[in-house]
Amino acid sequence: MNAVPITEVRALPSAGIVVFANFTELVAYGAEGLRWRTKRLAWDGLKIVEVTERSLIGEYWDIRDEAMQRFEVDLATGAQRGGVEG
Repeated sequence: MNAVPITEVRALPSAGIVVFANFTELVAYGAEGLRWRTKRLAWDGLKIVEVTERSLIGEYWDIRDEAMQRFEVDLATGAQRGGVEG
């Protein structure tokens, strides 16, 4: 498993994946195995807040701005928009 320690799990049957979160990134597995892995999304405390048909939306505390920030990850490809390395 590439997401240790696991802090959240989301089964997304419509996308054919299960997404695992740790404190800083997301990893998705499909029937064939590893589908994608994000770059670092958060310094710590990553939280999944919404899942749509196409994307997963999360938030994290950005120490640079001292504010909550959001990121979005494409469920099909793992491409990310936002995050600390996005």
